[in-house]
Amino acid sequence: MARHESLQPEIYPLTGIRAAAAIWVVLYHMQRQLAECYPNLNFLIKPIVAHGYLGVDLFFILSGFIIHYNYGNRLARVCIPAIGEFLWMRLARLWPVHAVILILFVVLLFAQRIFGMHPKQPELYSAVDFVKNVFLVQSWAIPSRGSWNVPAWSISCEWLAYLLYPILVVSRLCVASPRRSAVVATLALVGTALVCQYLKADGNVGYGLVRIAGEFLGGCALCHIFRANLTSLFPWQYIVPLAVVSVIIASHYMLPAFGLVAFWCVPLLGIIVLGLANHQCFVSRLCSTKLFLFGGYISYSLYMIHELCLIVLGKADAALGEFAPIIDILAIVIFASFLFFFVEQPCRKAMRNVFPRHKQQPYPVI
Repeated sequence: MARHESLQPEIYPLTGIRAAAAIWVVLYHMQRQLAECYPNLNFLIKPIVAHGYLGVDLFFILSGFIIHYNYGNRLARVCIPAIGEFLWMRLARLWPVHAVILILFVVLLFAQRIFGMHPKQPELYSAVDFVKNVFLVQSWAIPSRGSWNVPAWSISCEWLAYLLYPILVVSRLCVASPRRSAVVATLALVGTALVCQYLKADGNVGYGLVRIAGEFLGGCALCHIFRANLTSLFPWQYIVPLAVVSVIIASHYMLPAFGLVAFWCVPLLGIIVLGLANHQCFVSRLCSTKLFLFGGYISYSLYMIHELCLIVLGKADAALGEFAPIIDILAIVIFASFLFFFVEQPCRKAMRNVFPRHKQQPYPVI
């Protein structure tokens, strides 16, 4: 039987930053609406939201960090039952919400047909793509394309990363020494930017596997650096805020001026994650507040349901005028909260109970 070890203490700033990452992605998908409703504020809004797809890259780095933080030691000993439990727990995290939203998309399509309406992009909703989505393999290609609930492309990539993670642990690529981990993190995150530059990648879903390959690996390596306690004396109270501002300025102003893609900000995202984990700056304290923690807890549901909400609410946006973006965001948060409390948590608990020793154990936020 696999030996069980308790999960590590929660790193609250890394939970809270998930709320910011999810909202960043949502605002990216709302940027046209924001520009139309608030033209006088576009000079402030656009630099922040124009490259909000980087929120997914932040999620990928966080995922590697937290997965390695919680499971690295437990999977270091090659044990098939432990690997099986790990994969089942990750499926319990991803699949229930994904499945429910797929069903809601089916209901939406039937409703549109009944009322004589047509989806804007009917090519997204084929039967073959539905089956791929059910098995979370819809983005296992380079390039890939979106289908059904388009944001789910990222959890398809995550699922592949989880399947390969035990091999990464056994290889000891990220745990041999802190120095090696620093090299791996640098090569992985900078390498992601280099490959994305070569591919001229943008915010579309086409190169998700490229992005998660480097970013998940980089997150794992950053975790090992953090656990070695080698960065606790860094001046994170200056580094983290500077990195946050640099991501906004570089992605919108500096990088485009030189013909560079926004993914050159990926190393900065890694620095932000490592800095927040050390919990030594006001950004860490902000991300540890109750509001951000709640946002972090519902962030997966929020990310997964926001596309469906925007499709449905888009029918009423014209009548709502300048209040439309605010009402849309509030509605997304409300529906995400409902999904979290009545789908994500109960289903995750039920699936975890397949393994009795997990019944009373808390689970990682990622």
